[in-house]
Amino acid sequence: MKVNVFTVKRSFVYLLILFCVCIARLFAMENEPESYSSLYPLHVAAEAQDLPEVSRLLNAGLLVTSKDRMGLFPLYIAIDSFVSEFDIEKKMADNKAIVLLLVLHGADPLAPCGDPEESVMALLERLIREQSDKILVQKSKIAALRKKLSAPDLGQACKMTKIVLRRAEGIVKRAEQLFGHFKLLRNEINTFLLNQSS
Repeated sequence: MKVNVFTVKRSFVYLLILFCVCIARLFAMENEPESYSSLYPLHVAAEAQDLPEVSRLLNAGLLVTSKDRMGLFPLYIAIDSFVSEFDIEKKMADNKAIVLLLVLHGADPLAPCGDPEESVMALLERLIREQSDKILVQKSKIAALRKKLSAPDLGQACKMTKIVLRRAEGIVKRAEQLFGHFKLLRNEINTFLLNQSS
């Protein structure tokens, strides 16, 4: 069997590069001073929708104006992460309490943060628009699916159509809940800001 010298050299170079990457990662891990959760505990608690921990950290004197590595405030994270919350019905009250607690402790909903910069109020407006758009799209999909189900001789496609219909109805329900929640937060923050300015 003849060995191709070029293939051996290329393999050696790949192994050398892999070795260097592993060493660099190991060195970076050893020299990293602290983890994200120890550097930004208020951000982590806000993202986890952990009301008791947010309250405890605020009472301990953590600043609501601190930004994380991404340049985000805890208030922004509390709202933005709620979109991906699995059980929103159970967490809505906690999310509202966290948001209002952060605002009461001095979080500025009009201060820009992140990249690209976006204030919490702009984030709420964007989330409201996104949920509204999602509701419209899914409702038109539901109407088309219901029309399809009313057609005669649907046969085997009927079962699949019903599954897709139930999924679309679930998406609408969730989007309507998020839409209502974000509008409520926006209104509560606006009311707070108006009362504070008078």
